[in-house]
Amino acid sequence: GCISVTANVVPEEMHDLMVAALEKDADLVQQINGPLMGLHKNLFVESNPIPVKFAAWRAGLIASPFCRPPLAELDTKYYKDVETALYAAGLLDFEILGFDAKVPAMGVNSAAEGDWNYVSLNVRA
Repeated sequence: GCISVTANVVPEEMHDLMVAALEKDADLVQQINGPLMGLHKNLFVESNPIPVKFAAWRAGLIASPFCRPPLAELDTKYYKDVETALYAAGLLDFEILGFDAKVPAMGVNSAAEGDWNYVSLNVRA
């Protein structure tokens, strides 16, 4: 069995990963797990469930990143880390303005965030 925080964001992928592991298919495990490594790490940048709620919200799985008190929403300094992990996992697509399409710029579209720029965010279908 597996207790997985990541499964809250990508349940199908984590199910497939566990099946591949039980079948001892190391190549498939690596194929599935590779793109998820950033999620495994960055879903713990703050106390659970704060980053998970943010990731699920950005991926279009829930309507709000709100957490019940005493927890707060994810600190904006971690947006880039979690969004980068979501992008690597194939959960977000970015239309980029003024950047090489091979190097996505992550973050919120606001002057306050300076170097983080993107035109629009498209959630994986």
